[in-house]
Amino acid sequence: MWNKANSGIGVAVSLILCLLKLPLLLLKEKQKGRHGGGVCMAKAYDIVCISHVVWNNSWQRNHHTMNRMASRHRVIYCNPHPVSMAVARQMASLKEACHPSAHSRNLTVITPVVLRGERIFPFIKKINKLILWSAIREKIEALNLKNIVLWFYSPLYEYMAGAFDERLTVYDIQDEYSEFLGNPETIKEKEKRLLSKADLVFTGTYALYEARKPHHPNIHFIPCGVDIEHFQRAARGDLPIPGDIMHVPHPIIGYFGMVCGRMDTALLEYMASRHPEWSVVLIGEIAERDFSISDRPNIYLLGRKSYANLPCYLQTFDACMIPFRLNELTLKVNPTKLLEYLAAGKPVISTAIPDMIRFYGDVIHIAEDKEQFVRLTEKAVAEAGAGKSEICLARMRTAEKNDWAAAIKRMEDLITSAIQARHGDK
Repeated sequence: MWNKANSGIGVAVSLILCLLKLPLLLLKEKQKGRHGGGVCMAKAYDIVCISHVVWNNSWQRNHHTMNRMASRHRVIYCNPHPVSMAVARQMASLKEACHPSAHSRNLTVITPVVLRGERIFPFIKKINKLILWSAIREKIEALNLKNIVLWFYSPLYEYMAGAFDERLTVYDIQDEYSEFLGNPETIKEKEKRLLSKADLVFTGTYALYEARKPHHPNIHFIPCGVDIEHFQRAARGDLPIPGDIMHVPHPIIGYFGMVCGRMDTALLEYMASRHPEWSVVLIGEIAERDFSISDRPNIYLLGRKSYANLPCYLQTFDACMIPFRLNELTLKVNPTKLLEYLAAGKPVISTAIPDMIRFYGDVIHIAEDKEQFVRLTEKAVAEAGAGKSEICLARMRTAEKNDWAAAIKRMEDLITSAIQARHGDK
């Protein structure tokens, strides 16, 4: 059983191993440059991505982006695992988490253990920087990565910018991080520093683009895409029906994604009580720290499902929902799941999220309050029984215009231009 002393020893051992590797890594650094030759170095680059999101999580923007980037670039996906000195429960899962694992020929995931407490003890930041530098540099050397683009998905480890003599630094913003990643003021300061170091900034929502536009000269709104072929399979209705939803009564009002504090549980309970004949189905990992809902016979928490199986569940939904409460965090989201719902032609009801209104108001139902949410859900359930109507086809066309391939191509073009602008035609 791990205790505080054992935890401290574990972290100390990790640090000693980093220090032992340091001279060799520095020697290799001195002997070998990282900028390889080639016809066009602006297009031939590898990616080191530092993200706060675990790779084996419900797939989000960062998973889709890095997975597709790996078809043309070698990618290291680094997800630091912060631990405190009292990590008895956490350490049990680290044995597996600390091993790098390859998810495709060109994508390698590493999960270095770092220390919590950077805000209180500034010296911890120096220790963490060394740990991350050593873990990432070792992989860079092993995989022989060249022309590195350093890609951040949050400002937590902004101090790693410049640590790898990268050709370019990219910051891809998918959330209002100060609302959930730690002390709000600390996160805002970290993001301010990262914006000053980044060469290129993407945002996944227009609301975030508008908020950050005054703070960076090279910022671009690139909304999330959708894996069209994967989710359109749900429109055919011939996929196997999973056992845990097979006997759930229709109509099913469904959701998939993180089941967490973003969700308006009062709204869900109101729906379930107003329409006991409806089945309110929530699919996804449950964040128990900030999500709780009344135990009702027509509310089904089915847990996390694999990305591969989501279309099988989606085909059973009579209507889909985005039941987010409205606050500083959710007012700046553009949920990936929306386009996945639309790819299957499903009617969708959402709370009044600005990006939903701006970009999808003509093909989804937007509710201003819980009473309207229920009324629009009633309408959506009636639509679902009408078969492949014109509005159903319009939803599918909207999704088709937003394929992930187009989003990734635009990102790659902007990266190439930014490298050329920074380094000339090299």
